[in-house]
Order: sequence, then structure tokens, then C-alpha cells
Amino acid sequence: MGACFPEQFPKLKTVRSFSELDTLYPEGGANLLFEGKTIPLIFLTHPALFYANAARRKGFEWELNLLSTLVQG
Repeated sequence: MGACFPEQFPKLKTVRSFSELDTLYPEGGANLLFEGKTIPLIFLTHPALFYANAARRKGFEWELNLLSTLVQG
């Protein structure tokens, strides 16, 4: 997103870790202004890598609960 919308997310292209991402966006997302509309973005961990990276995330218990709900059906 940082490369696609550098004027809206100038710091995002420099993020190299989940810790940096979570510090930069502590609420877990940001708003994107696109063609006159505000679109909410939520930064999720890719499901294939979630359990390997979950410990590195800060305050994203809701993401774990969401994935657990989806897996249980």
C-alpha cells in the first residue's frame, strides 16, 4: 500500500516488521482516500503465517479470535 499510495502512506513503505507496523498503526488499520471515497484498511497477518507471527503482533487478539471463528466454522 505504501508503494501504491505514497502520498497517503509515506512511512508504510519503510516498515520491515510487525512491530514497526503495529507501532505506526496501533489501531490496526488506516483509512485510504480513493476516488473521493474513504475506504477502511485493516492490516491482517496472512493466515498461512499467522501462528508463526502472532507472537510478534501487539494488541491483535481480535485477529486471533476472528481466525479461530473462521477455522471452527
